[in-house]
Amino acid sequence: MSLVIENRTNIRVNKTDILQATKKILNALDMKKYSLNIIFVTDSEIRGLNKQYRKIDKATDVLSFSLLEGAFSNINPCYEMGDIVVSLETAKHRITKKNNLTKEIYKLIIHGFLHIAGFDHQLKNDTDKMRSMEKKLINLIEQG
Repeated sequence: MSLVIENRTNIRVNKTDILQATKKILNALDMKKYSLNIIFVTDSEIRGLNKQYRKIDKATDVLSFSLLEGAFSNINPCYEMGDIVVSLETAKHRITKKNNLTKEIYKLIIHGFLHIAGFDHQLKNDTDKMRSMEKKLINLIEQG
């Protein structure tokens, strides 16, 4: 398993905690052989990516770029899953009394990961499955 975290912002995050949480997610879903990149960016950078790849000219919280699907998915010998791009600025704005920055980051990584795994919340059936899976995985992380 290879996990790479890159922080392109000036907002501090605990990479060790995020790595451990992400490993728990991959282990729980029996995806220990896979590699994943998590990239933390600003609202400006994620807005540019959202515009370029989704034709939506606004910032968003998380984008997923899967290498498990598409024309070249069958030639990937190292099991590279893809990239999850998280806006730390958006995550920081969502902090509440019940939800600190780290927990918000976990939620966004889980959401992005589920998209890489093939879920699409535009479909009603997937929306319910995604919410259920998100809750299970955040509980797994919080249990230590």
